[in-house]
Amino acid sequence: MKVVDLDVDSQRDLIPSLVGAGHIVLCYFSVGSLEPWRQDCQANKTLWMSAAVGSMSGWDEEWLDIRKLDLLQSLMIPRFQRALQEGCHGVEPDNIDCYENQDCWGQMTNPSVSSGDDVKQAQLTYNTWQVSYAHSLGLAIAMKNAVGLLPDLAGLYDCAVNEQCQTYTECDGYLAFTGGDKAVFQVQYSNDQDWCSGAQQWGLQTKYCAGTGDNLCSSGQWSNCFDPEDPLPPTQWTN
Repeated sequence: MKVVDLDVDSQRDLIPSLVGAGHIVLCYFSVGSLEPWRQDCQANKTLWMSAAVGSMSGWDEEWLDIRKLDLLQSLMIPRFQRALQEGCHGVEPDNIDCYENQDCWGQMTNPSVSSGDDVKQAQLTYNTWQVSYAHSLGLAIAMKNAVGLLPDLAGLYDCAVNEQCQTYTECDGYLAFTGGDKAVFQVQYSNDQDWCSGAQQWGLQTKYCAGTGDNLCSSGQWSNCFDPEDPLPPTQWTN
């Protein structure tokens, strides 16, 4: 049995066979940004844009205003429900760290925001609601990145997904998960297998890029530190 983390929309066709094979499926979607390619956004882009604060640097997405809780709940409830209907065992909501990104809070108006601390409580409220709603549906929920919120929220989530905590020397924060026998799934965007020894020290389930060249993480295979004989295609993140 493996844990497979995939997109609830673009990889939905893979879910039945994975569930049928006895694997645990976590389904990814963003709760903190407008992704224009998703069908629910295309179906009512005006409503989605009313929740946006500005573009996300480096991505074809818009940050969402975490202060508009009622509006965000109305947009996200169908996504959680869709994950359940597709057969997902849990969800990985992304972009739950607006308050840590000036690219997000710095674009807020009515009123404007002078620091991330001004919207930290709104972030905590929104994230806590996500956990509560996922659990009400019988779904597990993973905490994605948002290292600054680990002291506040780690006890609520069922597991964690992290990008490159070893690179940024942030893995110690995940003792809040591993110390409670909760899994932490980490990815290193590098083809250096030496990450594995550090990952084992922290108790992290880690995968790394095993390809070569400029697009080593998208054109080649992935490898799991705990199972190097089972390389994965880049479209599936399995731990």
